[in-house]
Amino acid sequence: AHLPQQKVLAKERRRQTYEAKTSRDTALQSRRDGSEDSERGQHASAFRSWFDRYLTRNETMDRKARQAGLPWRVRVAAVVERLPVILPDKEEWETDYEELDAYLKQFG
Repeated sequence: AHLPQQKVLAKERRRQTYEAKTSRDTALQSRRDGSEDSERGQHASAFRSWFDRYLTRNETMDRKARQAGLPWRVRVAAVVERLPVILPDKEEWETDYEELDAYLKQFG
């Protein structure tokens, strides 16, 4: 079957567009990952080596717990800290006013 020349040219353009897009996506992906030489790549590989061991350990422990028929136990702890607000010392008239106000409130 002989295809008309326009269809052949259109197909070739689509193929070139697709190849350009996939090669660009591949290049972008490798830039995002960071190479092992870059600082980001070093941090990523250090985290990955820690996380892979952590994940393997958790999967092993989970499998053993399921085999032993142990139930899930959820424990949660939360810590909330409110940092103090540091205010400047009050002026003398402010302390005098507060003392007078407290004195007057004693009488009603």
